[in-house]
Amino acid sequence: MKLVHITIHTAAIRESVDFYREVLAFSVDASFTNTAGTPIVFLKSPAGEVRIELIDDPARAYSGSGLSLGFRTADLAAAWDAMEQRGLHPTAMVSPSPNVRFFFITDPNGVRIQIL
Repeated sequence: MKLVHITIHTAAIRESVDFYREVLAFSVDASFTNTAGTPIVFLKSPAGEVRIELIDDPARAYSGSGLSLGFRTADLAAAWDAMEQRGLHPTAMVSPSPNVRFFFITDPNGVRIQIL
């Protein structure tokens, strides 16, 4: 079995699309309005291995906790600096073991994004 995409229902579709495009370098893979008139945008990571589906659905917008999406970067320190410069308030570096380091930022929907 293979993960096909992650769906996030959002009350902030434009801000969400901009976040994934500008901060994580995703590109729009597809954008359409379904038969109920709901805008849906699929974004894909630069290498195309990860897809996120954003559904403009304020009534069901994500408002939970305990969810995070993890993304690996080639230069963790540079990524932290870039997030700080963007005003995204990255957490301090977390290092639960000598070989693991990461930090978190939050997308416009409150989803925690782990950068490792």
